[in-house]
Amino acid sequence: MDENNPVVILDGETWHIAENGRSSKVAHCGQAMKNQRTHSRVSTVGVTHVCKKCVLRYQKDFPDVVLAP
Repeated sequence: MDENNPVVILDGETWHIAENGRSSKVAHCGQAMKNQRTHSRVSTVGVTHVCKKCVLRYQKDFPDVVLAP
């Protein structure tokens, strides 16, 4: 995983951080991803459009990484 620009999955209407891209079944926030639509990178969709719980947990797990706005 590129820690500075993680993969995000659009699940329903919400972008979630995913550890293994499309093969991920659970988002970084712990939510099961049941309706995966597409994938991208945080820098493409913007961190403001990503699940807040995913971002907070990611920042806790990787405190030295600053996600692009």
